[in-house]
Amino acid sequence: MLSFFAGLSFPAQFNAHAIDWAAAGQTAKVLGDILQALLTTGMAVTAILAIFLDNVIPGATIAYWEAEASDEAWEKAEIEWKKMAVGEERKVFVE
Repeated sequence: MLSFFAGLSFPAQFNAHAIDWAAAGQTAKVLGDILQALLTTGMAVTAILAIFLDNVIPGATIAYWEAEASDEAWEKAEIEWKKMAVGEERKVFVE
């Protein structure tokens, strides 16, 4: 949710108040223009922040869930996966 909000608000802010990077030199202008382009693109802001948060917040990775799952839970999940046909979607209820 935070990344979606940032994807909406950052571009509005940086489009309304563009930063003049040329005063710091040519290299700073080029890097600043790249940064400006990224911060004024909603999808880029959302993706960058979502990827960052996914890797920083504990419990948001598959490795965390794999470590927490018991062998019994994995066996049950594998049985359910084998029952499903390729491309078939169905609800699997956890008991």
